[in-house]
Amino acid sequence: MSRPTDALLLALAVSGGGCAYWWNEAEVESAQQYVASARRELGKGNVQLAADLLERARVRFRNDEAVLRWSIELRRMQGRDQEALRLLLELRRNDNLRSISRRELDGQIGELLFRLGKYSESAHFLHGGDSGPRAEQRRAVAGIAQLLGYVRPEPDYRPVETKLFGGTWPAMVCGFGDKQRLGLLDTGSSMCTLSKSFADEVGVAGLSEFGMVRDSLGEKCSAWIGVLPSLTIAGVGVGPLPVIVVEDERLALRDWYGGPDHAPSAIVGLDVLHAFRMVCDLPQHVARFERPRGLREPDTAACLFVDGCLLVPVEVDGVAMWFILDTAAGQSSLTDVGMRVLPGGAGRAIPDHRQARSLRGRGFIARKVVGLVLRVSAVKFANVELPVVERLSESSFPVHGVLGVDLLEHCRLTLDSGRMLLERITPATPSGRPR
Repeated sequence: MSRPTDALLLALAVSGGGCAYWWNEAEVESAQQYVASARRELGKGNVQLAADLLERARVRFRNDEAVLRWSIELRRMQGRDQEALRLLLELRRNDNLRSISRRELDGQIGELLFRLGKYSESAHFLHGGDSGPRAEQRRAVAGIAQLLGYVRPEPDYRPVETKLFGGTWPAMVCGFGDKQRLGLLDTGSSMCTLSKSFADEVGVAGLSEFGMVRDSLGEKCSAWIGVLPSLTIAGVGVGPLPVIVVEDERLALRDWYGGPDHAPSAIVGLDVLHAFRMVCDLPQHVARFERPRGLREPDTAACLFVDGCLLVPVEVDGVAMWFILDTAAGQSSLTDVGMRVLPGGAGRAIPDHRQARSLRGRGFIARKVVGLVLRVSAVKFANVELPVVERLSESSFPVHGVLGVDLLEHCRLTLDSGRMLLERITPATPSGRPR
């Protein structure tokens, strides 16, 4: 079969239906046109179409600065950090940078090296990139890089199983330094986070101001960064670990009347969870950790990383959306962006007057959408009611909602190498037979 040379067929799913577009490459005269089209598609959440456009742009305009920068950004979102680093170093070899300063480029390289666990190598670039709005954070990270050793040690990858405790939010017993405490398993946090009093208790080293950080609701708070001497999960050592430290009240839980509730001393975030293949069996109150081996089962989905959050594809009433996967959110929800792209839009929202409770605090819900059908990986949720909760974001990528434990509590969640599998678990009767 002959291969078309003057046009690229791109398939795009729209509102649950199939729709194909012919992209006439003969009409594309510049790299800027490719980049503008890719940015538009990313702004609509169409990741694969944006990736196809940028790949074509790389073929035709290999050394273009804008094409390289957006290719890097997309690979970061996809968790392809090694590829993003390779492209950043390629961009750094450009002697005539126009849209980014060399110091900013060095700062981005340092951040990526640090995330990859190449601590000693990252410090040089972080010190060289300590300018602009992220200067304070880069200086702080460069400071603790010296305390973490040359590279991140590989965990002891023997399979382990641990019991999940807690009511609304899953938590497991972990070793923080020489202290045993419950750590809340939080897929909505990019890094392990400790309360200030607990950080002092376990001897977090090199504590320095880190500036402002965002939670999964997009709200900002001031934080420190330091080095936890050691972390163990079910006896498996993760080694010295960079951790975020926040004021105690930022991790405080409140009951429905505003009084104090059980509050975790620490959050186990994605930086640790992504080092393993994690199987979180919420109905059985068990979590299993082992060496990553990839997910190839049917119905698995590729995740994205945006604003420090893990995004998973969710189909809502036939519309493809991106939801934050957040095991520290007691209530799943829609954002304003998600409500607007639903069939019927804002007209489907009805008044609601109740409280919403999460690890990040307590608020009031004024609107909700009812009767929704959600499909997530291998699971279909019918007749779902989602409150509408505003989320602040600095990213142009759309976040349509949050997938919380109210829907996850009947499921087995597997995360492995940037992919997710969700399976519904049929509860057993007292006789042991499935219902």
